[in-house]
Amino acid sequence: MFPTLGHLINYLFGTHILFPMPTYGFILVMAFLTGGIVLRQAFIFREKRGDLHSRKGKKLVKQPINYFDLAFSSLFYGFLAYKIGGVIVQYDIFVKSVDDYIFSLQGSLWFALPVALIAFYFSWRKAKKQEAPEKIYEETDIWPHQLWLNVMVVAAFSGIFGAKLFDLLEHLPEFFARPLEVLFSPGGFTFYGGLIVGTF
Repeated sequence: MFPTLGHLINYLFGTHILFPMPTYGFILVMAFLTGGIVLRQAFIFREKRGDLHSRKGKKLVKQPINYFDLAFSSLFYGFLAYKIGGVIVQYDIFVKSVDDYIFSLQGSLWFALPVALIAFYFSWRKAKKQEAPEKIYEETDIWPHQLWLNVMVVAAFSGIFGAKLFDLLEHLPEFFARPLEVLFSPGGFTFYGGLIVGTF
């Protein structure tokens, strides 16, 4: 009934805005965030009760400046700004076909360049504070609740992989006929595939 959030907003408030974010995708993201928060609180509760314990680990506190990491970080944030800025500047093109726009080379350099430079500067400043001739580690306690984001990221990517894998298994003839098109299409996900692999 409400394929996008725009349809839902227009239905509730009688507006006529174009907001093409898929409702299912939004609910999925909110579910993962909610699950992550609940998981973190559950870990903290069980740690206080004594059911879960910390383990010793090494934390990197100082190291030589890695300019490759700085460049990669600035390019990553610059690319995000390139696409998001493009959506803002070319919104009418974006809403016509969201998938085509996201997977195209369209964007905005006016957003990308300053963000990339700012990201590089702040990354360099942080690296400068931690600079040392060689890597220095310190021993620290690692608690389960500190790893909740790792768990959610692994579950999210596993769920996406499982959903795509099970969909391919259901449509093998189409996959063999057009492998690249089917594999990289933005659609074609099987719910229970994501649930099974994500849970595992």
